[in-house]
Amino acid sequence: MERKMNKIFVAVFFLLVGFMLGKLDLKTVEANDQQYTLSLCVTQLDPSAVNKSTRGWTFWFVKKEFSGGLNVKMSQVGPQPHHGVHSHAEDEVFYILQGQAEFTLQDESTVVGPNATLYCPSNIPHGIRNAGSDSLRYLVIKNN
Repeated sequence: MERKMNKIFVAVFFLLVGFMLGKLDLKTVEANDQQYTLSLCVTQLDPSAVNKSTRGWTFWFVKKEFSGGLNVKMSQVGPQPHHGVHSHAEDEVFYILQGQAEFTLQDESTVVGPNATLYCPSNIPHGIRNAGSDSLRYLVIKNN
């Protein structure tokens, strides 16, 4: 019994140290309480589960509620402008899968094609829009 209590004490101690050092947060602990299985950790694009809008669609591969803060989603937009210049507290990365994207960071813009990454530092104005005549498809990776 004493050995079991010592193990519990050590586990609680390291959790508290993790919280104090900022290495863990409640979202991470809640996510880690889940039973992670292969079927829960593998997500394939399901066209029937996309979130449609007038501009296109999005599909969540990893939701922050499941992962403890990490988000991964795919977006597809038509040739009209999309995702105007804005800023937020989290860093964000766009990965272009298909099409041409105009990326704005502060007061500068550039156009990139597939297999390009676009890094958006926290609190820096940025935006992305479809610069081509076909659909633009990209991944968004963010930790919040």
